[in-house]
Parts: sequence; structure tokens; C-alpha cells
Amino acid sequence: MVAESEVFRFLDAAVAGLEADAIAAGVVVENMVAFVCRGQLDDERVGSQTIFYSASVAKQFLGILLARAVTDRAAAADDRLLSWLPELPDWMAAVRLHHLIHHTSGLPDVADPSLGILRSNAGVIERFQQLRSHPVLQHQPWR
Repeated sequence: MVAESEVFRFLDAAVAGLEADAIAAGVVVENMVAFVCRGQLDDERVGSQTIFYSASVAKQFLGILLARAVTDRAAAADDRLLSWLPELPDWMAAVRLHHLIHHTSGLPDVADPSLGILRSNAGVIERFQQLRSHPVLQHQPWR
């Protein structure tokens, strides 16, 4: 087993030499989570609660987390998104978790920086609530 201090040292060294205004990196080894961050974003120090616009990179994380939840039987790929996030608008009723895995939900990118920088998950939900409706599930190649 890898010592927690070794993981933190490795991760810290990996981000120390990178040139960026702000960076956050983490790793999961067995049941241990290591997280380091550096820099500032919009004049605020980056920390464990800083929200970054991750664009398409978020898809890989969502896929891994959802696969783990399904494997652990904590979630099912056919679960409705609204059963996990009931504060989302009713027009999302047809969206299932597997639509998020396969990137086929048709949900708009409400976190696009051109719309203004969001600072919380609540901000994302609020933007979805502001949309009266949206054509979701237009592309379903598996059916």
C-alpha cells in the first residue's frame, strides 16, 4: 500500500512546476483521496471548494463516478436525473443517468463562461430552472 504522505508529495511536486493562474489536482488510491491546489482564480485563492469551468473534461469524471455508484449499487444507470436532483425543472423528467454517461441528454451547457462565471452548483441549477424548456433526448443512437 502506498503511504498517504508519498501520494501528497508526488501530487504536490507534479503541480508545483506547472505554469497556470490556478490549478487543482486530485487522485484516489484505493480508499485514500489526495488533493492539492495552487494559485488564484478571479482574485481568490484556489481551495477545495473552488469551482472551475472544466468543459468536456467533466464528462470523464462523471462517467467514472457514475460507474462506481452503479457497481456499488448506490445508483442505477436508468435512474431519472430528477430523482437525484429534484430541484431541476420538470422538462428534464425524461433524462436518465445513462444519458449523461453517453452524452446524449441534449442538455444545454449552462456553465459556458460566455454566460458568466458560475460560483456554485446552485448557480447551475438556477440556470436550468430559468430555461422554460429545452429539446432533450433528440439523439438516442442506442435505441
